[in-house]
Amino acid sequence: MTIKVRDFESKDALLAEVESLIRSTLSREADHDYALMVSGGNTPLPVYAAIAADPVVAAPRAHLAFTDDRYVPVDSPESNFGNACAMIEAMGLHDRCLRIDPTLDIEACAVHYDADLSEFLARGGKIPVALLGLGSDGHTCSLFNDTDLARAENCLAVPAYKETPPDRITVTPTLLAEVGEIVFVVAGADKATMIDALINNPESITAGKAISGCASVSIWRA
Repeated sequence: MTIKVRDFESKDALLAEVESLIRSTLSREADHDYALMVSGGNTPLPVYAAIAADPVVAAPRAHLAFTDDRYVPVDSPESNFGNACAMIEAMGLHDRCLRIDPTLDIEACAVHYDADLSEFLARGGKIPVALLGLGSDGHTCSLFNDTDLARAENCLAVPAYKETPPDRITVTPTLLAEVGEIVFVVAGADKATMIDALINNPESITAGKAISGCASVSIWRA
C-alpha cells in the first residue's frame, strides 16, 4: 500500500482544503446514493462551523456518515453527530445521515448502525471519501488496539469499550475497505511519530492495520 502525503503550510490552510472537499463532495450530482464519511475530534469543528454559517445545499443523492461516535446523548458536547448538527441542518442533510442511535443500549446501537451501513451499501450506495483522524497513540476511528480490531472482524460497526468513559461505536476495517479514498487529516507536531509509522511501518500501529485493505490512502498534514 502506497500512502500519498500532502503537506500544508499551516493548520488554517489544511482546514480550508478540508472545507473545500466537504463542500464539493456533498454538492456533487450523482446517479446513485453516496456518503461522505467524517470523523470526530476537535480538528474539524471550525470547518463544520464555517459551512453551517455559509452552507451549500447538498445534492439529492448525498449523505453524511460518521466513522465513529461516543456513546453519549446527541446533546452532549462529546457527541460527534451533535457537534456537526448545525452543518447538517444547514445543508439539508438531516434525513440523510448515517449515524448511531444512542437511545439504544450499546450493543443494540452497534448492531443498528451496522445494519444501516449494510443496507446503504446493499442498495448501491458508495462512500467515495472518508476523512479520518490519527491519534497520538496510533488509533483511528475508535479502533484503539488489537482487541478492537478482533471484535470488528466480519462487521461494519461494533462497540469500542474504554477504561474511562464514554464508550464508543466505530466502523471497522471491513467498512473502510469499501471507501474510495481514505484521507487522514492530521494537525500538530505530536502526531509526527505516528505519521512516520503509518507511512513506513503501518502494521506497527492500529491505524495502519485498520486501513490495510484500503485501495487509496492519503495523509493531509500541517
